[in-house]
Amino acid sequence: MNYSQLPSGFKAELFQNEKARTKFDSLSEREKHFVADRARSIGTRHEMKSFVRSLTDSTGF
Repeated sequence: MNYSQLPSGFKAELFQNEKARTKFDSLSEREKHFVADRARSIGTRHEMKSFVRSLTDSTGF
């Protein structure tokens, strides 16, 4: 998945969190699409920041 295909708020938060970006980059294409679809449903910046942070949690996204 190309970064240009990601929601802008998700992309902005992802680039501010190196661990989350590294984790996202390591996902399969299917997983990346799943994460991007979830990000599209997020309505606030705070929720997006929490979602991006969750990429680095051991519990997953």
